[in-house]
Amino acid sequence: MVSSIAHVSFSSSGGAGSVARILSEGQRDQGRDSSLHTVITSNLRAAPLSAPLHTLSAATDDFLVRNPDFDSPISLFRDERTGGLQRTIGNPDIIHLHGINGALSLGDVATTWPTTRVVWTLHDMNPFTGACHYSLECQGYEGACHSCPAVRPGWQNKVMINLERKRAELSQIKHLKIVAPSTWLAHQASRSSAMRGFDIEVIPNPVNPQFTAEEPGTDSERDKTLRIVVIAQNLMDPVKDVATAVDAFTRAGLASSGAELVLVGKGGEGYSGAGIRAAGALPSLDLRQLLSQCDVLVLSSRAENAPLVIAEAASAGVLPIVRAVGGMPEMVALLGHGHTFVASADLETLLIKESKTTPAARLKRRTALRSKAQAVWGIDSVIALYDKVYGS
Repeated sequence: MVSSIAHVSFSSSGGAGSVARILSEGQRDQGRDSSLHTVITSNLRAAPLSAPLHTLSAATDDFLVRNPDFDSPISLFRDERTGGLQRTIGNPDIIHLHGINGALSLGDVATTWPTTRVVWTLHDMNPFTGACHYSLECQGYEGACHSCPAVRPGWQNKVMINLERKRAELSQIKHLKIVAPSTWLAHQASRSSAMRGFDIEVIPNPVNPQFTAEEPGTDSERDKTLRIVVIAQNLMDPVKDVATAVDAFTRAGLASSGAELVLVGKGGEGYSGAGIRAAGALPSLDLRQLLSQCDVLVLSSRAENAPLVIAEAASAGVLPIVRAVGGMPEMVALLGHGHTFVASADLETLLIKESKTTPAARLKRRTALRSKAQAVWGIDSVIALYDKVYGS
């Protein structure tokens, strides 16, 4: 068995940071020597001065470099930032990378640990594109990212250079295993010019154990209101497309029957209306409590990999209804419960159908959802899958 594992991520929160933290804590709970190395302990939005150069790079990417007509975030200058974490990590048996923009470069890894096994869990497309975190409809990353639509014309050559740098640095790491949380992301990586030819394992992201812990008496205390929830860090992010969920709920006329749409995240106040409540950003424990009172999760994002919120909601017994993009349909298939939609009208139909499901039927399915979510995304099962990768 591997004796020491060092997880590396820019932060300990957000998608990549949360997965790194959950894995490291779960491994320590099993008595393993597992450490988490980050540049900041929260996130850049909450603490911009904790990493001022990275904040400046992020602002440059978003306001100076990114094409305002391209909705996905980009990291071009952020790709060049390195936090020098190699000085604090030591010499573990495994270097497990997550979101490394601003934490380490692949060049740092290759020169500091030339013989160490490296596992890299991908969390979006940025590791194998010239800049974007989701390419949306662009396939330029399969070649040289020529004429990149994500950036303004003056920066397109720099995008091509950045992708070439990633290809070169990847080739320098001798003992590299790549992991993707979804078959979808693994497929995108395998098509890319940077990671084509690499073996890519698929391992689901683990859910925080606090979401899998059953709360005594919660089901018996639930009211009979059909409660639908939408969760996003920024509800105004155009990629999250929260407006589609709000419009479908409104057109379905569910508020007239007492149903409620709850919006969790920053910036949802503008959507408030009949039956629609903006709950604001919630800490994990408060989110877990809210999910225990919800029946349906709606994700209408235009681009996603394998969002943890699906696993968190299912672990609390909440049925997912998600747009058929990215790795979300695969998560619904693994769960064996839930629905996907393509058009807004499809979502409206699914919500109307859900409104006709009796409270007793909704209550009964909660147990099945929780059980299956634990089996798929429970920390112990995910750690066991990573042990196979560590040892291969």
